[in-house]
Amino acid sequence: MNSDKLVSISEIDIEKMSYEEAFDMMKDLVSQLENGQVNLEESLKLFEYGSRLYRHCNAILEKTEMKISKFNEYKEEVEVD
Repeated sequence: MNSDKLVSISEIDIEKMSYEEAFDMMKDLVSQLENGQVNLEESLKLFEYGSRLYRHCNAILEKTEMKISKFNEYKEEVEVD
């Protein structure tokens, strides 16, 4: 991977990515790291970016879990009444 591609990756706004987009990009980064074709500096940048993608995906999952939990609570309240 060349440094131009690393720069373009770092310019992507992760917060605007869907879960699927971020997860797919994370899988691509892992594949590049496992492939062993990047030097140490590039590996570190890919790892850091992958960590940001992971945190973004995790935040989306946590928000989704909270929404489902609230929905289930509401559903139980409605069924009781």
